Amino acid sequence: MSEEESHEQLHEALVEHWRLPEETVPTEAALLTALAARVQDLMLHQPQKLTTAMYTLDVSEIKFERGLTLPDIESQAEAIAQLIIEREAQKVESWNRYQAQKENQSLNAPEN
Repeated sequence: MSEEESHEQLHEALVEHWRLPEETVPTEAALLTALAARVQDLMLHQPQKLTTAMYTLDVSEIKFERGLTLPDIESQAEAIAQLIIEREAQKVESWNRYQAQKENQSLNAPEN
């Protein structure tokens, strides 16, 4: 799978799970900016929802708390957005490996 395809899958996951605008360009910088704005909104208006999402996504609690200690809300939101992107990218990579393994097994399976 190409890096471009991985970025597109990450984009799709962030649009679906984090309600980013679909027109967000699937580059790291654009995704980080859009996601940081979404995180900041959650921090201000729905902090419990953000905390629950971090738990569900299985983001390191220590890293999440470290992000919250940064001096201003913009820095906090960006740090947390970076954690989310890293975790969502891991999920995409894991899914792709699973799919490749599944395809490989079906190609090597004996025919009945």
